[in-house]
Amino acid sequence: MFRNIIFAVTVGALTFTAASVGQAATLTVVGGEATSLASNFDLQAETGLSNGSSSTASDVQVFDGKWWTSAPNTTSSNSLQLSGAPASLRFTYLGSEAGSVNKTFSSESGSLLLFDTNSLVGTSVTVATGSDGAVPFYFENASGQHCILFCSDEQASNDDGIDGWLFGGLSLAFFQENASSVIALFGDGFGDSDFDDMAIRISVVPLPPSMLLFGAALIGLGVISRRRKNGTIAQ
Repeated sequence: MFRNIIFAVTVGALTFTAASVGQAATLTVVGGEATSLASNFDLQAETGLSNGSSSTASDVQVFDGKWWTSAPNTTSSNSLQLSGAPASLRFTYLGSEAGSVNKTFSSESGSLLLFDTNSLVGTSVTVATGSDGAVPFYFENASGQHCILFCSDEQASNDDGIDGWLFGGLSLAFFQENASSVIALFGDGFGDSDFDDMAIRISVVPLPPSMLLFGAALIGLGVISRRRKNGTIAQ
């Protein structure tokens, strides 16, 4: 009897650990070009990032739609990447210095508007993401339509490239806070490169401990039942 109890506790501990690790989704910035934030970056209080030559500023990775820069564009594998899906991601609006109304969308299924620059700072939206790879979201310069032969909105997509145009180009930057949280910064192409035209935080939502414990208990009970059926545990 005592041996059965020890075995059950051991199985429960191991399966709980496995469940915890299995649900630990992570975010990683892949590629980009390291840069320092410009001295006119105006969202220090909202993002916790500093401008100029500070250590946090030099860790920003940039993806750029401007054809004359060396910063790469985003692709399905060269961007902010999620590992450990399915997972829930929380998008939080951190602010904007832009004069135009920029927007952020989730493209997990269609195009879901998350925020625009009139949203309240601190507003959060949680989106379930079903697969690993590039986090499906994009920024849009919705009020900055550029008309030559036709008019179109400019988008900086995390998984499908960044629009460039004749007089500027959009840009996207990421600062990795930790393995489960990243700050995304948007440059809307209106003459500066300070990445403060819209800022959001993207973070993994952890599963409640009760759900992990419940799942681990079910796994443990299943293992014990199977072993008893096979006669490997003394009755």
